Amino acid sequence: MSTELSNLLLVILGALGLVVSLFGVAIRRGIQQMSFRALILLIIGMVSAVCLGIGLYRIAIPARITPDTVEEKVKLWLDNFGVTTQKISSETSEVYFLTRVSYNDSTSIFVSRSKGLPRYLTLAARVTLAPEHKALLDKLSKEDRERFYVHLRLEMSRAGIRGTSTQDPTLDITIIRLIPITDELTEATLIDRVDAIHRDELIVIDTIALELEHKE
Repeated sequence: MSTELSNLLLVILGALGLVVSLFGVAIRRGIQQMSFRALILLIIGMVSAVCLGIGLYRIAIPARITPDTVEEKVKLWLDNFGVTTQKISSETSEVYFLTRVSYNDSTSIFVSRSKGLPRYLTLAARVTLAPEHKALLDKLSKEDRERFYVHLRLEMSRAGIRGTSTQDPTLDITIIRLIPITDELTEATLIDRVDAIHRDELIVIDTIALELEHKE
């Protein structure tokens, strides 16, 4: 059951219990032989009032974002954003959770909380060479390939893109962004960073395509 639903049920049950108990006390008021029942109803009313107060407090003040609760929030916020998500079962124990976010342009990014950085959300996008671009890269001379790598690094630097070495022979690039898990983490912050790393991914893809196709 979601936190929002449990809070709502707590308020409803508290309100119903309070109304029933107070109504029962009122109709039995002044009847000596019913005093015990009235006392029971009064106790129920007090408990219900406490439940009502707790429920209203939880609704009025959103639950704190902590490393232990962030996965539920990430799923909710990404669902609200309307992207396609898939929870990935990690083959290793290096992450607490891993979610793939897929876009209509056939690209995807990953959102995770790793055991290496447990107080951060890690956003990652992987860019690999398309077969046709790998064929073009293989045709370049050593000097042209070096210039290609330099220009790609320059464009990534200009865009503030943090990634792995671009001079890997396979040109397998992983782009990384980190988000601290704090009380200030909001839906708007997550969606903004998810959009940002998706833009980073498209910049790298387009730069590779333009550079290699220009040299063809």
